[in-house]
Amino acid sequence: MYLYGSYDSELYDNSIKLSKKHVLGLGYECVITRGYDGCLYLFSVDEWDVFVEKLNKLPFDKKGRDVRRYFCANAHSTTIANNRIKIPDELHKHIVDELVVVGMIDRIEIWNKSDYETFCNTDIQEFEFEGI
Repeated sequence: MYLYGSYDSELYDNSIKLSKKHVLGLGYECVITRGYDGCLYLFSVDEWDVFVEKLNKLPFDKKGRDVRRYFCANAHSTTIANNRIKIPDELHKHIVDELVVVGMIDRIEIWNKSDYETFCNTDIQEFEFEGI
């Protein structure tokens, strides 16, 4: 099941409410880690395994090791209960109270609302890819 759509959420008692659609797409066991651009990534266990396989294919040079370390050292197993996901203390410092939850096909991104609004105001021309 692909994850898509976005909505505002907020941090309450170190947890974030997710939509039922996103919970169904993720399942109840997940992996959360730091993402690019200042957001957090939330993966289903199966999609985390796919992501780790991609990490394992990176060269074992400094850049490859740094990318592996960035994602794996910050990864935490977690569960969804009552449509809420607990944010581990180590990752809590990367987000504020007002958030946006974004479905990104194979994962969820959790953004600070102000950072996501800045991204949304970026000209789409900057993101053009051949064939899309």
